[in-house]
Amino acid sequence: MTMASKTVLILGSSVHLLLISLTTSLAQQHTVYLTLPSTAAVPAALSESSKITVLALDISSSLSITTVARRIASSVSGIDILVNDAGLGGSLALLDAMRSSSTYKTKIASITDAVVVFADLLERKCGRTVCLGTSAAMISAPCMKSARFSTKEALVHLCSEMRTALAPWGVPVSWITVDWTPTSGPLVVASSTRRGGTMQMSGLVDEIEHDGRSSGWDWPGRFFRGKESDESMIEKGVLGC
Repeated sequence: MTMASKTVLILGSSVHLLLISLTTSLAQQHTVYLTLPSTAAVPAALSESSKITVLALDISSSLSITTVARRIASSVSGIDILVNDAGLGGSLALLDAMRSSSTYKTKIASITDAVVVFADLLERKCGRTVCLGTSAAMISAPCMKSARFSTKEALVHLCSEMRTALAPWGVPVSWITVDWTPTSGPLVVASSTRRGGTMQMSGLVDEIEHDGRSSGWDWPGRFFRGKESDESMIEKGVLGC
């Protein structure tokens, strides 16, 4: 059965291959709004689609966030899914202490305030928020502590704060990720929703590798060995299939 067309808002922090693939794939059936810090160099795959609207968003500016929210509200009745792809690529070692602090504030800490601005649009469609993570954020190894991985790890812990902030609107928040690992192939983590239930991707998984709740981590999640490509699993996780 064909899924009804949805309105998807993706809060992007940088352009990368998985973001391009996810956005273009979703746009085949759904209306997608993609925000980026700058729209100066948007790939043709994103700028030429009639189903994708790319908007500039300064996540640290309340005026910029409000402007984007009003722009979307003028075109659609609400948002079904908000995808939060906050994070940073590159090595944290290349940033000095002041820039590192600023990076975390703008890329991670400010994201909850930004998401709350879109809460009314999410409530209108009984929508939900999905945070995209990376499995490397769960691995305690020096080689994995680049800025991207560490900001993604911070995002995991901010999910609880985001759930609390969006609770008055009844908007659930989940955290998912798919990544390649040397030992087990594609890996997906499906985290709990605001109501405490674990989102298991039925039909997409082979076997349970590990239950995060028994490891001492403070987030209830599960690792799965995937049957499909990273892009396909992320898309189905975002859509709640």
